[in-house]
Amino acid sequence: MIQLPPGIGDIQNLLARYDRAVERREYWRSLMQDCYRYAVPDRELWDFRTPGQRKGHELFDATAPIAVQEFASRIQANICPAWRNWSKMVPGPGLPREFREDDELALYLEEQTEVFFGYINHSNFVLKTHESFQDLAIGTGAITLELNEQRNGFVFDSIPPPHLAIEEGPTGLIETEFMDRRKPPEHIERMYPGAKLPEKWRRMKTDKPAESVEFQVGCIYAPRAAEYHLVVFSKAEKELIYSRNYGASSPVIVFRWNAIPGETWGRGPVMSALPDIKTLNKVIEFVLRGAALNLAPPFTVVSDGTVNPYTAVLAPNAMIPVMSNDQSNPSMRQLVTDVRPDLSQMIVEDLRKNIRDHLFSDPRRREGPIESASEVLIEDREFLQRIGSSFGRIQSEFTERVVNRGVHLLKSIGKMDDFRVDGREVTLKHLSPLARAQDQDELLALQTGVALVKEGFGDAAVHLAVKTEDIGEWVMRKAGVDAVVLRGDIERKELVAKAGQAAQQQMATQAA
Repeated sequence: MIQLPPGIGDIQNLLARYDRAVERREYWRSLMQDCYRYAVPDRELWDFRTPGQRKGHELFDATAPIAVQEFASRIQANICPAWRNWSKMVPGPGLPREFREDDELALYLEEQTEVFFGYINHSNFVLKTHESFQDLAIGTGAITLELNEQRNGFVFDSIPPPHLAIEEGPTGLIETEFMDRRKPPEHIERMYPGAKLPEKWRRMKTDKPAESVEFQVGCIYAPRAAEYHLVVFSKAEKELIYSRNYGASSPVIVFRWNAIPGETWGRGPVMSALPDIKTLNKVIEFVLRGAALNLAPPFTVVSDGTVNPYTAVLAPNAMIPVMSNDQSNPSMRQLVTDVRPDLSQMIVEDLRKNIRDHLFSDPRRREGPIESASEVLIEDREFLQRIGSSFGRIQSEFTERVVNRGVHLLKSIGKMDDFRVDGREVTLKHLSPLARAQDQDELLALQTGVALVKEGFGDAAVHLAVKTEDIGEWVMRKAGVDAVVLRGDIERKELVAKAGQAAQQQMATQAA
């Protein structure tokens, strides 16, 4: 018989926690429905829809959906670009100084980083994170990271917010997640070996093998043991199906754009831009209707009968019966319509610009001339300043947790050595374009400082103020150059000694 882990309670307590988490999600239903309907219609799953159903048919302008796609692509390109090492493991501040500066340890961690990203780049990481970054534009994204069925690679999956319920811990991080799933019973047994299916589901395997059943998956954090437990259960059947101890690593990674105290779910740029998005959609709708009336105006037709206002239709080429058309009493007369396209165009352009600004969509790279590397660097720095604390939240809630989870899985199959990326002994140095913007600032500060000292006091003052022999290595590391191509301390000392000997021999020759 499958038992719940200690500290969680019985199945009734588990169902009560699930119901409370779902209740908190339902508070956001109306707001998120509008956000997905106007900005990400393809992922609008709050209402039951049949596969292949047309979505977004009520939209009259595609500025918001296009901006969300660009937002997801830009976040991915600046935080976790495809087929690039966007982070690397380095000795942490908790190690003694001699270990932090040890070239062999740095080279070893470089090799471990290459192993990790070899598995990341050969998985579906890029596809699933792009989906989750679209959810992040609304406010909250979620992915799962597991080993594949053959246990020789990573498998990522994106969890839409309508299928997710979350609990926040005392530190503000999401600690417990519940997910709603639908699968055939046979697939459940393959996903969770040893699962105990309800009797009704076991009969379905024979009678209706293709029919799916709804079940819930919970990743529950036990604070006393500091462990995560996977629990699969059925709310409808009120039965426990599967339980497993995940240890110190959670397979579910939930990350938010911005979190307000007292709110578990995040708020994203689409929520901020929603008034402009809805207004733009309505303005375009009116503009298109006015244009249709101008191109094919309705007519008033003389009728001796009584006009019924409930049956009169104001539409292009429509016939509206009236008692008289006056002006020599023509039998048919064009209905005058007045549309101000100049005014509406000004409103539309302002609204589109506001929406693009909210979603950090920069049209200059598409419409302007080809930019230099310096211009792109400056724009990336401006982008980093604009997203502010959200960048730090994504790094802590997404990037670092993906690396920790991946290292844990690779250790479990013997592909990586036994160490933890805990920020003390081993930490992460982010190499994404946004993270490197800070390194570029430090490089610029060094360049400016050296230039000022040299200009005011000469080269001798620069040598007294700065360890010029270490500048080259420091600049290379800030530029993200791999430790493999850098000289070690011993090699540098040997080169310095040889240079000193050569200088002495030259001086002795000149003296002779």
